[in-house]
Amino acid sequence: MKPPRGFTLFEILIAMAISVTLLGVLFSIYTLSAKSLSAGQARAELTQTSRSIMERITRDIRETKNVVSGLPPGALDPLNPPLEELMLEDGHSETLQYIRYYRDGGDLYRQIRQYYFPEEPQIMVPHNAEDEFGNEPEISIIENHLVGQYISEIIFYGQNPVSLKLTLEKETIIHETRTALYGRNL
Repeated sequence: MKPPRGFTLFEILIAMAISVTLLGVLFSIYTLSAKSLSAGQARAELTQTSRSIMERITRDIRETKNVVSGLPPGALDPLNPPLEELMLEDGHSETLQYIRYYRDGGDLYRQIRQYYFPEEPQIMVPHNAEDEFGNEPEISIIENHLVGQYISEIIFYGQNPVSLKLTLEKETIIHETRTALYGRNL
C-alpha cells in the first residue's frame, strides 16, 4: 500500500486561483448591492422630502389671502425670471403676518414674520406700509424652521395657479418635481 500523498504545487495554485476568483466575484456582487441600496435610499429620501415640501407649500398657498411676491406669469422670460423665494400673507392666523419660503444653500426655510413701526410695536402693519416720514416698517421674525434639505433649485411663477419647480440633489441622484398650486382665497 502506498502512503497518502499531499497535493502538488500545481493543484494548490489552481485551487487558490479559483478561490481568489470566487472571492472577487462575491466582493463585486456585495459592492454592487451596497451601491444599489444606497442609491435606492437616497432616491426614497429625496422623494419623501419633495412630497413633504410640496404639502407644506400647498397648504400655505391654499389658505393665503394674498401672494405678496410679484410672481412673473411664466418661467421662460429672461427679462422677468421666476422667483427663488415666495412671500404670502398668512391665511391661518387672525394676526397680520406673512410666510416667507427661502433657500439658504441647500436648505429650504419657512419663516413667519410680522411688520411694525418702532413707535407702536404692538400694532402689526402691512409689509409695504410707510410711516408719516416714508420709513418702512421693522421686521419681527416669529418662526424660522427648516422645511427640507438637498434643494438645488426652487422657483415660483404664475398667479393662480402658482407654479412651483423643485429640484433636489443628493450624491448623484436628482429628483425634480413640478406642480401648480391653487389658492382658495386668491
